[in-house]
Amino acid sequence: MPHSKERIDQMRKSTTHSQKFLSTRGDHVTTNDLFIAAESNDVEKEIKELLKVKKARMQAAKVEDEAQAVMARRSTEIEAMQLDKLNVGEVEWLLRWYGVWKGEKMSKSEKVSKLVTVLESKGDPPSIERWTSDDEDRLYKLQNNEITIEDTAVGRKKILWEQQMVAASISMSDEQWQRCVETRKRKFGDVDISGKRLRI
Repeated sequence: MPHSKERIDQMRKSTTHSQKFLSTRGDHVTTNDLFIAAESNDVEKEIKELLKVKKARMQAAKVEDEAQAVMARRSTEIEAMQLDKLNVGEVEWLLRWYGVWKGEKMSKSEKVSKLVTVLESKGDPPSIERWTSDDEDRLYKLQNNEITIEDTAVGRKKILWEQQMVAASISMSDEQWQRCVETRKRKFGDVDISGKRLRI
């Protein structure tokens, strides 16, 4: 059915000429549904990218939160550099926080030695960017917004032309404006300036 979500989804997934022909039922390639399908593909790519960003930021935030909890809980041992008193999990959170361990196999003594080197350098752990409520709102809107022709490149161009037309009409002479009105009448029949069809 034209303009249905099912038809647009079928068009969006069509990659060969025969698939596109079947999904459009031979309709011309400038139909609104095709533009919407193309925009849907772009939105789908943006959603996938945002989901990757969300996962990475959430993981980084968890590491930072866990590491800071270790720093607070084990402040006495860490200040005294008695890092061997920390358990393996605590050492690993700190190493992950500083970005010097990504899960490779090492003994506890090797991990402690690496942590000693890191802390003695007195450098700060890398700063992270957290996933915010604004980010979540943006993702939600992309996932739930029903795309219309106004959301496509063609639709945005049409809106721009309309805005330019309105702006241009302000400086038009009465004669130029009348020509615009007459052109519209010829295209749509007898209409008044508001666009309502006049009764004859």
